[in-house]
Amino acid sequence: MDLTRHALPSNTTASTVNRYPAKAYVLCGPKEFRMVEGLLALPGPDELQVAIQAVGLCGHDIHYFENYWNQGERPMTLGLECAGTVSHVGSNATGFSVGDTVALETETPCGECTKCDEDRHDLCQNVVFRGGDLPTLEYQGAFHEKVNILAARCYRIPRSSLELVTLLKPLTIAMEALDRADIRRYSSILILGAGTIGLLCGAVCKTKFAKNVIIADIRDDRVQFACQHEYASQSITVPIFEGQGVGDRLRFAKKVAGDAMELSRSTYRGEFTDAFDVVLECSGSELSTQTAIYACRPRGKVIFVSMNNPTRAVPIAAAAQQRVEIIALNPTQNYGPAIKLLTKRSLALDDLVTQRYSGWESMPAALDMASRINDNEGSLVLKVVVNLDSIPETNQPGRSA
Repeated sequence: MDLTRHALPSNTTASTVNRYPAKAYVLCGPKEFRMVEGLLALPGPDELQVAIQAVGLCGHDIHYFENYWNQGERPMTLGLECAGTVSHVGSNATGFSVGDTVALETETPCGECTKCDEDRHDLCQNVVFRGGDLPTLEYQGAFHEKVNILAARCYRIPRSSLELVTLLKPLTIAMEALDRADIRRYSSILILGAGTIGLLCGAVCKTKFAKNVIIADIRDDRVQFACQHEYASQSITVPIFEGQGVGDRLRFAKKVAGDAMELSRSTYRGEFTDAFDVVLECSGSELSTQTAIYACRPRGKVIFVSMNNPTRAVPIAAAAQQRVEIIALNPTQNYGPAIKLLTKRSLALDDLVTQRYSGWESMPAALDMASRINDNEGSLVLKVVVNLDSIPETNQPGRSA
């Protein structure tokens, strides 16, 4: 099997002559993996070859693992959030050496369209995603022993664990959400959804000196975790909605918003008497979306961080009456600030990795665990990381440091 197409962007300049054995863990159907050994080209002049050593599992991986929705109906490799070690350096790739720990961007813009010319790579219409569902699947995911990737899409990471590096992508999302919110010192923040992204938003709020951070979720163990680990100052466990119809939904959303505002007022003895300056919607739930509007103060901001549910009913009249600014986040890949926070230990995120697995053969069990709410012992499942045994081989042909 030729792995060149399975590991490289379509515009690769890598040689098709110098290849050597490499393995990929390939998804062939719903929950059906097999290990494939094939040939991988050496990296092109502007590329690095990276031995994948840790993969953080996300909703994207779980979706394909369970459903195998694949336009091309051909085997594919998953894996978006990953970290590895440089094993080869292309002749034109500067700033990297063999043995460097690197993070890999999850997407690659085309570099040729109008938006790319304007340096708006986040709006590129031809962007390809690692582990995506392109009909040709030329840019596969990180479930490879090694991948070739443009050096411009890699970031050297000093002094940090590989597990934490796998959190960089969701951390960039949280950081952009808070940047767009433009929160000020002592702002009041409501976070709806206490999954990994919601918790990371809470962590970033601390670096912005937000005094009042309340987190809400339907899972009591999640909001307890958030407060125990100081991702939020207060929490609300949202009851399960049991009504019917739009009217019941809106009344329920108003009640949840009112409960959050009352908790804020009672906790801070009137210091925060208004609704929230910023509401971060991190669950993708329609009810959560409606709650966000009702909980936001006049001229405040609602940030839709989660896009899990692409179509939702929004009480737009209430938003207009309060002049609420609504921002739907389409995050860029701004890894630089996130790396600084991570490597300077400005954020303590080790507790977000709740389950760890080792080796390729553990991948199905790890993906199954990542789709669950609690593990067999009843512990919370947040971020599942698979540590791999890919070791850089520096004696292969190619440039080394």
